[in-house]
Amino acid sequence: MKLSGWKWPGSEVDSVDFDPNAPKYLYKYMGESLFEFFENCGLRFTQRSSFNDPFEQLKVDRQKLERLDADQRQALLADCANVYAHSKTLVANIFQKKMELEKSSLSTDVSDYTNGAGLLCLSEVPDSLLMWSHYASEHRGFVIEINAEYFWKNQLYKNDGKFIVRRVLYRDARVDDQQLGLHEYLFDTPHQTISTKSSHWSYEHEWRIEAPLGDGLCFVLKDGDGEANKIYKSKNPYYLHKIPEQYITKIIFGANCRMQDILRVKNKLETNRSLSHVLMKLAVLDPTDFRLRLVNIKHSDFGGISESCYAP
Repeated sequence: MKLSGWKWPGSEVDSVDFDPNAPKYLYKYMGESLFEFFENCGLRFTQRSSFNDPFEQLKVDRQKLERLDADQRQALLADCANVYAHSKTLVANIFQKKMELEKSSLSTDVSDYTNGAGLLCLSEVPDSLLMWSHYASEHRGFVIEINAEYFWKNQLYKNDGKFIVRRVLYRDARVDDQQLGLHEYLFDTPHQTISTKSSHWSYEHEWRIEAPLGDGLCFVLKDGDGEANKIYKSKNPYYLHKIPEQYITKIIFGANCRMQDILRVKNKLETNRSLSHVLMKLAVLDPTDFRLRLVNIKHSDFGGISESCYAP
């Protein structure tokens, strides 16, 4: 599929290739404490410093390795069984760097995070056992299905869109051939740091949506005192982008999701007319295989069951 008639100023590009395998739906895994999603339909665009992968968006630094002397290099590259290789200067440099980073982190003001970009991380698959375990409260949470057309039609190079959409590339080697041109940045070169992760993460089947945090596209989640909310002791405030309700198509409850939480979400769908179209599924353990089955749920299935049954 091509976007014909479009040309980036100063370039020779007159059409843009779209991934023919781009999924129709993308999925957001959410924890059990986030059923409030249906209050504002907001999905988090996360700052780089809040990601759980320490390699996130870091390129190869070959000069750093070349600056090490023989003892430092031996100490750095020794395997876990080696208890003899040691370099006092290497350890001193590592400690110094850690202290500088921690001091800088502690002194960073919240406002420093309002002018950059954030990433929304979504998956192609709704039934990954590891994703449910790692990002959905050990199968107690849920998954939101989103019609991906919302992101495709609001990409940066289309009309006034502001999203940059990338499929994550998984590989064993870190990136050291990053393309720096604007065209490469926008239109996905093979080895961009922002969308390249270790093959260890390949089970995520991830797509990344990049967007600016400080121009009104996202809103900051506030606490009861009107202050920027920092959930789970994160030093960064939570930036949320409201997904239009019509693009939310399903909710999938985890295999260990509490009946009380299922009822609370079901009731929100029933009472909010703009969400009445959202379908429900329940993840169920397959009787014989290591996989999840996604069972359809109807509102009529809850006859005689109410939240009052589970009131504290």
